[in-house]
Amino acid sequence: YQRRVHGIKKYKKGRGRTMRILMNSVGLMCCALYYVAIGIIVATTMLICFSKYSDLYYWIHVICYGINILAVVFAHLICMLSDPGFIPVHLQQLNKNLIPISDRALFELANPNSADNEGQVQTPYVLMEDHQPLNEDKIKLLKGIIEKKCLVCTCLKPPNTHHCSTCQKCVARLDHHCPWINNCVGYYTERPFIQMLIYSILLALYSLIIQLVGIAYQTYYFESTAISEKGALLLGFTITLLFLLYISVILHDQYNTIISSLPLIDRIKKSEGRTNIGLIRGLERAFGTKFGIEWLIPMTCRRALVIEKEYYSNSLM
Repeated sequence: YQRRVHGIKKYKKGRGRTMRILMNSVGLMCCALYYVAIGIIVATTMLICFSKYSDLYYWIHVICYGINILAVVFAHLICMLSDPGFIPVHLQQLNKNLIPISDRALFELANPNSADNEGQVQTPYVLMEDHQPLNEDKIKLLKGIIEKKCLVCTCLKPPNTHHCSTCQKCVARLDHHCPWINNCVGYYTERPFIQMLIYSILLALYSLIIQLVGIAYQTYYFESTAISEKGALLLGFTITLLFLLYISVILHDQYNTIISSLPLIDRIKKSEGRTNIGLIRGLERAFGTKFGIEWLIPMTCRRALVIEKEYYSNSLM
């Protein structure tokens, strides 16, 4: 069993994601604008451009295009409705039983009051990965990290966890609050957010190619095409191009989060000395699974959030 958010709820193997929607007027309006842009792009491509193809080409494009549209919409809905990784507001004490055995000695040194009769630590120091003794300064530092609390929620605040002023809760691995999904990009929603961006770019590229073909087709073969149809095609092309550029900028910023394994807020704080873990490793961390066909399916992170483990998975010392 893994402890999850919204109280001491327990879920087998990290399943049972909490679905929710944030009633924020700005976020809901941005979500509506996102679907309006998608609708214009799809309508322009389907109604004007696809009508110029033969039956065979039409159905090939419709099937491929339809799969892409479903992937975009499904990924966006998952981002919008899923729990991003909220920290329980009443979390005041870590559960030692959920901490890896290799780290319990370190935990007990920093939290002597938490050690029970069976698990008390007798050694005066613990050796770190670099085989250096853990001195009192390091224990004091770790103790400060473990006892750090949110000033607003008053709950424990694991590393890479930040308070979202819009959601009014602390979110594990909070990157930012995105108005386009009306939700935080955090521990669970980073995966569908990346997938949404990639599928949106593929949709925009696909649409641009089809629209360019449609423009060329009408220019050379249908010089008498109605002005209204040409205007609609040019409007759709412009919106598609702007949509592609904007989503590409967001994806580029998310790429920096992936390769550094640090959310945006922590990247700003740690501008120096950041490490590059690589794209594949970064995606494996964000997606919660090894590279495979499952990466194509929009869903939340497959690795359950265990708050206690967050203290030892972020290279604190």
